[in-house]
Amino acid sequence: MNNILLLTKIFLKTSIFRNISSSNQENKKNIFKALGIILIGIYVVAVFGFLSYQMIDMLNQMNQASLFLGLWLLSTAVLILIQAIASSMNLFYFSKDIENVLPLPIKPYQILVAKFNVLLITEYFTVFMFTLIPFIIYGIVTGAGLLFYLYSVLILLVFPIIPALISCLLVMIFMSFSKFAKNKDMFQIISMFLIIGFVIIVQLFAQNNTDTSQEEMIHMLTQANGLVEMVEKYFITLKPAVDTLVNYSSIAGIISFGELLLISILLYLLFIALSQKLYLKGAVGASISGKKSKSIKNEKGTYTNKKVWRSYLKKEMIMLFKNPIYFMQCVLPAFLLPVIFAIVFFAGSDESLKEITQMAINPTVVLCVAIGINTFLLSMIFISVTAISRDGQNAVFMKYIPVPLYKQIIYKCLPSIIISIIPIVFVIVAISYLLNYYNVLFIIYSLIISILISILYSYLMIIVDLKRPKLNWDTEYAVVKQNFNMIFCFAFSIAMIIIICVMGGTLANFDINIVALVSSVVLLFLIYLVDKYFRVKSDRLLDKIT
Repeated sequence: MNNILLLTKIFLKTSIFRNISSSNQENKKNIFKALGIILIGIYVVAVFGFLSYQMIDMLNQMNQASLFLGLWLLSTAVLILIQAIASSMNLFYFSKDIENVLPLPIKPYQILVAKFNVLLITEYFTVFMFTLIPFIIYGIVTGAGLLFYLYSVLILLVFPIIPALISCLLVMIFMSFSKFAKNKDMFQIISMFLIIGFVIIVQLFAQNNTDTSQEEMIHMLTQANGLVEMVEKYFITLKPAVDTLVNYSSIAGIISFGELLLISILLYLLFIALSQKLYLKGAVGASISGKKSKSIKNEKGTYTNKKVWRSYLKKEMIMLFKNPIYFMQCVLPAFLLPVIFAIVFFAGSDESLKEITQMAINPTVVLCVAIGINTFLLSMIFISVTAISRDGQNAVFMKYIPVPLYKQIIYKCLPSIIISIIPIVFVIVAISYLLNYYNVLFIIYSLIISILISILYSYLMIIVDLKRPKLNWDTEYAVVKQNFNMIFCFAFSIAMIIIICVMGGTLANFDINIVALVSSVVLLFLIYLVDKYFRVKSDRLLDKIT
């Protein structure tokens, strides 16, 4: 236990708190940064609270308020599963401290448990920010007592353990074959896809085996909080967690929490037992596997003259797609989330799709829905917000090459804009298919406006990275996971979604052509202002790159 606690403390210092400075000047900067992050956090929490209140109030009028708890916890479990798969692979097997820790007289499970503690602590930040305020709103709307809030905190401390453990167990099983890999980076990316594919297949299997008949649905609707039974079957600890919060004032709540705690402890013990057998094999395999060295030949006449923007863009794309950490953290989520939701949704009953297609379609509202979904997905693309930080100390190279700084900034925005087009098209096609609404104007307008928002997003996020670059890092993992600039991505997305929701509500009766034209003009004007800012301030924007 002493070894585990000591290792946990060391891993926390080397991963999360590595770059905290003790100088007075840096402390003052850190205080201002913390205040800015707190203000943005309050803004995000306020939005979550408002959306939660609307949803809980609607369900409460139907006497189905607990459905909110089930849906929110299920979303939290999915979020943790996806985050933990990528994080655990990097943290457990590809961090630079592994080579220093493995030779020490420490048992494999002690290393893994300490790293799992670090992973769990980082997940708690996401869970509490995403879930705590909605649960408080739920308690206020439903008139819950003090015990409900106590149980809520306990649930948020225990519930994330299971999805994190499941992710780590899957990663350990796949990484036990890492010694056979000749290319470590490619093996890491392929393993990531295989694990996520396995999770999707299990989800689809569970959904196909929990179909609800019309009679059962009517029975659930007539019972208080009966609809929550539909979502409780999708995850092993969802039912005891929801039952604990619903029955907080009775002995049934204590029994349900005991069940949740028991399942968590049993799976944790299984995790320790398997880690003793599997972790060392995978960690050693990951450290010795790698790319075979290739001889470099200096061949005359092989160089060709190409456009500067094309070469610059190629360099940025290679960095994103060949580096597994950058690929999984910056690119993959934007493609993965729409695919997962589409597969899960379209695997549902055909009757649900028929009911949706029979609804009256308002073109302006559908346009706002498509733009809103695409804007949300943009917050998952961390390419522009890390464009400078990914170069690390080599970012100073920008100041010395004979390419105008303004053009370099634009070139670094291009990958984000190009990659965002793929999920944008995917969402538009999915909505058209779902609603059986193949309107040419809707497709063109939603595509143009979504791309304009993507350009504005990329421009603004690279300004954030230029103002707050993270250039001192030892591992690529720190560029994304230890970079507080990510919160600006979510702040932009939430602000735009609120504007889109207001626009959809107030302009629902307006002609789609007018709405699309006004939206495009406003976005083009904003892009023009930011572009002009780049031209005038490009030299000063790179002051922090030294």
